[in-house]
Amino acid sequence: IADMHTAKRKLKRPPEALELSAGHGRIVTPLLRAGFRVYAYELNHENFKKLAKFAISDPGKFRVSCEDFLTVENDLPPVDVVTMNPPFSKLQDLRHVRHAYDFLAPGGILLAIMSPSWTFRSDARAVEVRAWAESLNANWTPDPAGTVRESGTDVNTGLFVVVKPNAAVDKPGVPNPYVSS
Repeated sequence: IADMHTAKRKLKRPPEALELSAGHGRIVTPLLRAGFRVYAYELNHENFKKLAKFAISDPGKFRVSCEDFLTVENDLPPVDVVTMNPPFSKLQDLRHVRHAYDFLAPGGILLAIMSPSWTFRSDARAVEVRAWAESLNANWTPDPAGTVRESGTDVNTGLFVVVKPNAAVDKPGVPNPYVSS
């Protein structure tokens, strides 16, 4: 999806991506192969050390930081794609998605593997994220049961997709191409 989206935008430079909670690089690797310049954050020090090997091998295309993304101020240029599989406990995925959205360039796309809890919970944060997602015409696609089992967990997940509006090119009433009718 990220590759198709950036191809449609006809960028005049290599596309840039932000990968949050980068883990072992399962999302970073295909982004690098597709020609993206990738900025990554990983809080777990062991995972960070593994990811740092990517940065050493290609420092112009990949930068990784070992810190909590939620504490990061936006010091990056706006990125074309944000990808993430953030932690789900205590609604951390909701906080990550909202914070990451601010890093997107107009017309950029955010792709997040998330818990479905935000779609049905009644607490303030879930209600706020539902309203925010609806206002942006975001798409939610539940994954089949067991989709993330190989990563060591058996929780339900889904793919959250939102495109940041670009006032310069977006036309009112034009549907989000990532939302099925």
